Amino acid sequence: MGSDSQRIFVPRAPRFVLETPVSIELSEGTIKGQSVNVSESGMAAIFEELMDVWAKGPLHAEVGDSHITLNVRVARANGREAGLTFLIAGDDDREAIQKLIDCAIEKGAPPYGDMPPRP
Repeated sequence: MGSDSQRIFVPRAPRFVLETPVSIELSEGTIKGQSVNVSESGMAAIFEELMDVWAKGPLHAEVGDSHITLNVRVARANGREAGLTFLIAGDDDREAIQKLIDCAIEKGAPPYGDMPPRP
């Protein structure tokens, strides 16, 4: 194992705080939750039930006067908090993700998590 000074920084998309109601449709039913943050690649959210890693389904979110639906996969789960990866199929999905990010920015959310660790 290397030391922290030997770690390679891999940039990832900036995340923006976005707190809005969401729900995800899984084989066992619809699970409601609240988003925590959003980026071009995914979303973190807290759900009413525990999530299974690798579960897939449509995620629904209301932002402003828009209803957004995106297919997602649960990439990580820690209790009721889950990290969701967007399964992007085309330009419509990219536009929907941009609406989520724009909503976060309109609410005044600065990006975070996009800086390399300090030495």
